[in-house]
Amino acid sequence: MPLLFSYGTLQQAAVQRSTFGRLLRGQPDELVGFEQGVFEVADPEFVAKSGTARHAIVRFNGRDDSRVRGTLLELTDDELERADRYEPAGYERVSTTLASGKQAWVYAAARMGIRVERLTPLLQVFDMPASVAFYRDVLGFEVVSTSPPRSPDDFDWGLLQKDGVYLMLNTAYESDERPPQPRPERVGAHDDIGLFFGCRDVDGAYRSLKDKGIEVRPPKVAPYGMKQLYFKDPDGYSICLQWRATEDEA
Repeated sequence: MPLLFSYGTLQQAAVQRSTFGRLLRGQPDELVGFEQGVFEVADPEFVAKSGTARHAIVRFNGRDDSRVRGTLLELTDDELERADRYEPAGYERVSTTLASGKQAWVYAAARMGIRVERLTPLLQVFDMPASVAFYRDVLGFEVVSTSPPRSPDDFDWGLLQKDGVYLMLNTAYESDERPPQPRPERVGAHDDIGLFFGCRDVDGAYRSLKDKGIEVRPPKVAPYGMKQLYFKDPDGYSICLQWRATEDEA
């Protein structure tokens, strides 16, 4: 059962009833290595519910003598997700060890950092038309942007997209320097590079790939509970379609 340390409004009975539908069991404890301050909440709905824009917030400082008093609450996984939805922007849930020695979650000041929107791998490929045919015609990606093409599927760089997943392909050689066959020193490490895609229907993907003539091993459940389907693209890059295995499959 998750433990959540609260130093603010989640200690209040009215907030617990409106957020979780019940009163939570709790006991006094202390947050170690954090200091408490005041945070101006910008969310108008949260401000309206709480009656104020100024709320307590804690920031990590790492000092053993810096402590914040509060309440250690016991809640379910579902209730922890409700607590996540309750907390306004500016707070993030982090794990810490309390003065009692217990491990618990706490909502602290969100760390400022570089905001990223998505990861887009770039693969160096030997034969662009063959790679485009594989990712577009076999896996269902759409070519959304390319460098000036020499022919419909022959270009030096392309951006592909499928279901919110992006992938870039780039020719490994200039067109006038491309050897008859890939050089071993350029492709030797391709087997160490893997693209892992979430796929709810791993078994259906296996049948589809087999029907399209792709050499693919049957899905297997890994020791860490993921049902995985492995195969390779034309350049030898490893591809895995995976999803959490059900209890019957595990």
